[in-house]
Amino acid sequence: TMEPALHAFVAGRKGLRVLDIGCGFSPYEKIFAGHASSYLKLDLILRKEISVLGHGECLPFKEHSFDAVLCTQVLEHAVQPFEIVEEIRRVLKPRGKVFLTTHGIWKEHNNPHDDWRFTPAGFRELFKAYNAVNVFPQGGSLTGLMQLFNVWVKSWNYPGWMPRFLWYWLRGPLYFLPNVIALLDDGRDTHLVQNYLVIGEK
Repeated sequence: TMEPALHAFVAGRKGLRVLDIGCGFSPYEKIFAGHASSYLKLDLILRKEISVLGHGECLPFKEHSFDAVLCTQVLEHAVQPFEIVEEIRRVLKPRGKVFLTTHGIWKEHNNPHDDWRFTPAGFRELFKAYNAVNVFPQGGSLTGLMQLFNVWVKSWNYPGWMPRFLWYWLRGPLYFLPNVIALLDDGRDTHLVQNYLVIGEK
């Protein structure tokens, strides 16, 4: 859902100013090639690819600076998610858009900490100061359940008495079959969603 939304946003546009919060290795930067005049990458961890070192709760930019802000798989790690969403709104230009993804359900994953899980109602509260907000489930309940099953299998401790090749061979079908079953997900049941895409417009 993320890539089609971004392609639709950039279509026919040039000179966009883009901010990628918690960018990691910027997997969506290529979509903006030829459409963006600047693509700033903000993260907590300093690497040569990073443009700005900083926190999403206190963005070091002026108001109305960006046409688009990306914030992917960051909000669950934020100490103050409301502050991040408000800071994004502040730095967006009028009618600018934020593309944000985060978990509905998932295992605890400290990076360096893991604080939140969200629901569509929670997103509407987070984004209530925006002019528009749309929440898109990324997969349905069957997909979410199968992904959780995979995570559970991965968490099993290796029993020292068994040869390692046999341990991996026996677990293989337990990874493969849930992914096959998830292909049957028609997306209509969204009570157990693993991840969401939120698109907010200032």
